[in-house]
Amino acid sequence: MSNANGDKLIFIAGMGVAGSYLARRLRDNGFDVECHDPRRSDYYLPCGYATNRNLLRRALERVNMDPDGYIMSEADHVYLSSDRFEIEFGSSGLCTIDKKRMIEDMNSGIEVFPSKLIPEADSMTVDATGISRGLIGKSENDYSMIAKEYLCESGDHDDFYFHYFPEGRGYYWEFPLGNRWHIGAGSSDPKLIDQYLGNRKRILVTGRRIRLRPLFQESVAGNVIAVGEAAGCVSPITGEGIMPSLRSAECLFKAISGYDDIRKIRERYLSCLYSEMGYYYDLFNLLKKSQNGRLRDISNLKNINIVRKDLRDFGIRVSFARLLRNFL
Repeated sequence: MSNANGDKLIFIAGMGVAGSYLARRLRDNGFDVECHDPRRSDYYLPCGYATNRNLLRRALERVNMDPDGYIMSEADHVYLSSDRFEIEFGSSGLCTIDKKRMIEDMNSGIEVFPSKLIPEADSMTVDATGISRGLIGKSENDYSMIAKEYLCESGDHDDFYFHYFPEGRGYYWEFPLGNRWHIGAGSSDPKLIDQYLGNRKRILVTGRRIRLRPLFQESVAGNVIAVGEAAGCVSPITGEGIMPSLRSAECLFKAISGYDDIRKIRERYLSCLYSEMGYYYDLFNLLKKSQNGRLRDISNLKNINIVRKDLRDFGIRVSFARLLRNFL
């Protein structure tokens, strides 16, 4: 794809993590971008705000940003529990961030039109609209869970805490967020969400759906390419989408930088997605097996290492032995 001197314009719909990072990478490297996002500036972003500070640093350094300025809380310990166990793990970078301010700083100097994007037939368009897939369209293979989230003055635990529901039906979380707490639950069963959140005192309530199925092959259609959650770049195990969104946007940036032909861009992009996050398909299959009562099948042993990798990428220092003993 030609740079600005080639008079090629790249349209981006949605200026969350993936769209904002991609726009900044493209603009900083001489490409023309036109960005659209109809959300109000005071919109409270539904998100757990948790990610791995070490991986975040690598990404933000590419756009000349310092991640330390966005970290709100860092984990000393991480507690994972279920109806069968509670385990304390160490942290390998798990933190919560001021995601809204990070996005705003990524967009510094970039005009964002407060309107929906109407794509032009002959122009490359990026769908970064998250769960809606507003441009590329819905997928018949989609799978998501409902999430309800509270901003609270305090939590019940003294550090990062996860409780996994039986049969892979979601989980409850408590994350420190500076001097406050982000508490929520995501599940395929709305009654479970209400059961765990209860009538807790809160400052505000928000919610959304979280896509848990990778949709890499369905992230390209003609001149439209989806990134971030629109492409299913969310961990099926932790629900984290910040680093997967940044990874997908970097994949697309590299593809655009390397090729002018849209077919080559699509091929390079998909190749990168599968190389970076192809194991999400295995994690999703593991989630479905759990929902079907087959989590403890001996055949799942081959997935222990990718579960461990995914939790470590999230910032949780887990061991093979403890995973084997408690999860399968």
